[in-house]
Amino acid sequence: MSELNPENLCADLLENNVYKKDALNYMMKMQYDLQKFVADKRGNIAPDSKVSLFDFAKETIYYWGCVTAEYAELQERDWCDALEEKEATGLVNEDLLETQFEYIDMYHFLMNFFIFSKITEFDLTLEDLFDRTPSFDNVDPKLIELQWSYVSILAGEFIDILPYKHWKTYDNDMQLDQDALMQKAIHMLYAFILMGKSLGIDKERFYDLYISKNKENYNRQNNNY
Repeated sequence: MSELNPENLCADLLENNVYKKDALNYMMKMQYDLQKFVADKRGNIAPDSKVSLFDFAKETIYYWGCVTAEYAELQERDWCDALEEKEATGLVNEDLLETQFEYIDMYHFLMNFFIFSKITEFDLTLEDLFDRTPSFDNVDPKLIELQWSYVSILAGEFIDILPYKHWKTYDNDMQLDQDALMQKAIHMLYAFILMGKSLGIDKERFYDLYISKNKENYNRQNNNY
């Protein structure tokens, strides 16, 4: 296993949470509430803060940077052999579980990326995302790299819709093109779910990972992380 800060080890956090109907929007609501909690505690911008769209755009771009940093941490993990072991034995070892938590950390920040662009719910479900994407019978790191490239391109197109340019003057009554943002967000989610499937994650594990880490994130804030 790659060396990690002991504070960032998560394998023991998994709680076997029971899967919930409408899990996708339920998690979005939990993440929205978490960001309000963190904002109240830290003095950050919250999803419902009375600030300009330019300020929200800066927050959105910040959280994309966080997604990218988490992807770098995921790539430092020794997950390929661990995934082959899972496919051979059906067991998830600690190295693979830590990698799966790195992936779900990416998802936390990806939700923030959407939330601060005023996307708080989707018209599709987590079941849709998993059922409409293929599964893989072999371990191939290039599949994750390919899907990450697609997610990254879509993120750039998403950001380009936002009023983020400090060298440009935007109308005070400017409105975000929410339809265009939603379209990009849904395509990003499909590619992101494919990354998770490449790590042996099904919809039940995806939900369990998120709920378990969400609880830990509250604990960390309450204990001055």
